[in-house]
Parts: sequence; structure tokens; C-alpha cells
Amino acid sequence: MASSSYTHLSISEAQAERLAFQHYGIRCQARMLPGEVDFNFRLDTPNGASYTLKLSRPGADPKLLEMQAAVLKRLEKAALPLQLPLPVADRNGQLATSVQDEHGHQRYIRLLHWVPGKVFAKASPHSPALLESLGRACGQLSRALEGFYHPAAERPFKWDPSGLPWVKEYEHLFKGQQ
Repeated sequence: MASSSYTHLSISEAQAERLAFQHYGIRCQARMLPGEVDFNFRLDTPNGASYTLKLSRPGADPKLLEMQAAVLKRLEKAALPLQLPLPVADRNGQLATSVQDEHGHQRYIRLLHWVPGKVFAKASPHSPALLESLGRACGQLSRALEGFYHPAAERPFKWDPSGLPWVKEYEHLFKGQQ
């Protein structure tokens, strides 16, 4: 997705470091990470703490960001035996901070505690023990979120199996059982 619009919306690692200091009082070294929706940076501090700084795209729904923070807070209260990327409040106690970028777009930044480890796709091998551990964690997360409701969750997600009809228009891009 390295289009000119992507480049236009992205920020530099130096800009991420400035945002972290300005809004969270954190001096750090930033490293850009991949992301589907947000622009993400790993922040490493001199004292060894690490965080994820997330910068939204223009037009992000603040209610959706509020819902994401509410999910993480709910999981935190459940005291699960899992490391979670818990949100960090800014200097004003906010979990999502509105900022204006150099092009005049309103964006939101959020800071989460860094969770060390490998992403599942890069873990090898996918042993039965690893798969069982993943299943157990998914079950714990599902149980902890049972009964959770937030109005911002009422929206279509492309990866939701119940909303798959949108895929039909792209079938021609695949051959056979690809």
C-alpha cells in the first residue's frame, strides 16, 4: 500500500518521538511498524520500557477508538494470565488524543504498553502445544468479553464471516482453489 496517499498520511519516526514526548512525557527512540489501519511505531525508552504509538488516519471515528480502549480496560479488569497491550493515558488523562497534522487533518494518537514476543504467523513450528495455547487464550479473551457491548462495535468488518458477500466482486482475481 505504498501509494502517494499513504506517504502523504504517514509521519516520520522523529515526528512520532516528538508526539510521544509532547503528549506523554516519554523520551524514546521510535521505529515504524506495519499496520492495516493506523500508523504504528514501537517506542523504546532509555529506562527499558517499550510502547506502541498508534496514529490514526484522518477521519477516524473517535467512538471506535473509545470502544477499542473499553475492550482493553475490560480485559485488564478480568485479570487474565495474558500480557495485554493496555492503554496509557496522556498528560491530560485521555486515552485517545486529538492532534492536527501538518496538512490540517484531525488525527488521534494512542499509546499502548508493548507486548514482547513473536506474531503467530512468524512462530515456527505451529506445534500442537502452541495451537492449544492459542486456543486457550482465545477462549479466555472471549469469556472475559462475554456481555460486553459498545455502540461503536455495531459496524461492518470485512473479515467478519457473516459479511462475506462483498468478496463476490473480487472472485475473478483468483484461479481455481487459490
